[in-house]
Amino acid sequence: MTSGGSDFLAGSGVAEKVDGGYHVTARKVFGEWVTERSRLHDHGPLPGPGGRPHDPALPAPLEAPGVKIADNWRTLGMRGTGSNDILLERVFVP
Repeated sequence: MTSGGSDFLAGSGVAEKVDGGYHVTARKVFGEWVTERSRLHDHGPLPGPGGRPHDPALPAPLEAPGVKIADNWRTLGMRGTGSNDILLERVFVP
């Protein structure tokens, strides 16, 4: 999973291949409007054919088991954006 910026290639978590999808464990820093939306749409570099990385979309419902919203962005200029960190612990993503 990526929070954009400098961690795009290194990512901030792991996606473990399982039957029918992935189990994702990650911390998405600075998730915008998480107080107003129901799904997280993110990308994560994964090994692909021949060992080449690919960057699939990894959508997950924010109410899925293992998803937690950290109420940690309280800077005055950010309060109105509904931004917080999103923590994923073995969240299944098909």
